[in-house]
Amino acid sequence: MKEKQIALMASNANGVKLSLTFDNRYESKSGYPVVVRVYKDRKWAYVPTGFSMTASDFKKCGGETLSALESKFNTIKEWCTRSVSDGTFSLKGAKECVKAPSATSTLAELVDFKKQTITSSSTMMTYDYTKKIVESVFSDGLPIQDISPDSLKKIIDYMRKHGKSDATITITLSDIKASLNYAIYKGLFDEKQYPFKRNVWECDKIALPKSPKRSDRYITIDEMKNIWDVFLDTGDKWIGLFLFSYLTGGMNVADMIGMRFSREWVVNKTIRWTRKKTEHKTANTIVVPVSSHIDKLLERMGIEQKEGELVFKFLDGDYFNKKIQASSMIVRSMKKHGFNITMTYARHSFATIATKSKMPASMVEQAMGHSLSGVSSHYIGSWDIDEMRPYFEKLL
Repeated sequence: MKEKQIALMASNANGVKLSLTFDNRYESKSGYPVVVRVYKDRKWAYVPTGFSMTASDFKKCGGETLSALESKFNTIKEWCTRSVSDGTFSLKGAKECVKAPSATSTLAELVDFKKQTITSSSTMMTYDYTKKIVESVFSDGLPIQDISPDSLKKIIDYMRKHGKSDATITITLSDIKASLNYAIYKGLFDEKQYPFKRNVWECDKIALPKSPKRSDRYITIDEMKNIWDVFLDTGDKWIGLFLFSYLTGGMNVADMIGMRFSREWVVNKTIRWTRKKTEHKTANTIVVPVSSHIDKLLERMGIEQKEGELVFKFLDGDYFNKKIQASSMIVRSMKKHGFNITMTYARHSFATIATKSKMPASMVEQAMGHSLSGVSSHYIGSWDIDEMRPYFEKLL
């Protein structure tokens, strides 16, 4: 039975009607292809987005997937608006509005096209961010023929100047690298011009920044207490987010955006959520106690715990931009106060400090949203929230 056509979002671009729906002519194991339906003069065309899902998934679509779909929808809408204005609109053009790159394209256009080949919503958003960075440094988008180690150094310098971490810089350069590899494959870019380092003797080329090993990204409880003292003294909201993450078992900024105080939170002092990062793999719900430290943290930030209200109202707005801004501001605030650490340290430090504080390993796994490891998963049930409280009080 075919799914009904449901419009997740709709708009009008100079008389062209657009709606995000799915093409119910084709069915796969994951559902139906999600498309943008472009309608004008009683004729229409379907523009694919690269996603497939069922009607029920479509109705509750949110988070990074929704942001990626919005990005594709807006790209097509902008093209329709522009083409109707200049008289070049056609349904065929709408289906091909993301043009294949050529030897005269810019790096920004190349990155944008490469994004269309990606099916992961989170990866698509990193390409959007990379394009934005390139256009911020080079107003002309940086023509392909002008790409060089020096031009990439300008991108790196710009990102460092704006407080971006090595991890963010590495992701941006990786997106550029993948886009250039595609251009070389298509014969659009001279391999001799390749700006990235491929071997040790190419000293004049760019090497991706090496981040510390993930296993090394943690701090001691004494260092965490120092950060806590700085927070209490300054009330810095970005440091507050870092500490909130640590105190909740490593909650990501993505999960803080849009989070609201529930009755369970306000009355029973319990936080419950599903990690956006892994929601496509598992629907495991994470449950942690609201410790006295979390109460004090929210009080210091001037946040009233009121049912139905957003927890962090200053994160409200465009999801992707807020996610990037928050991660950047946390790094910047940390450096300002002498702490050279990123958000990753909150999660890894929780695991390390909780374990050293004698929190049972299965409780640590449960709090972090991991599946219980080994044979223990067959006979260890989930921990009761009241059993968890004493251990969470020991985190600071």
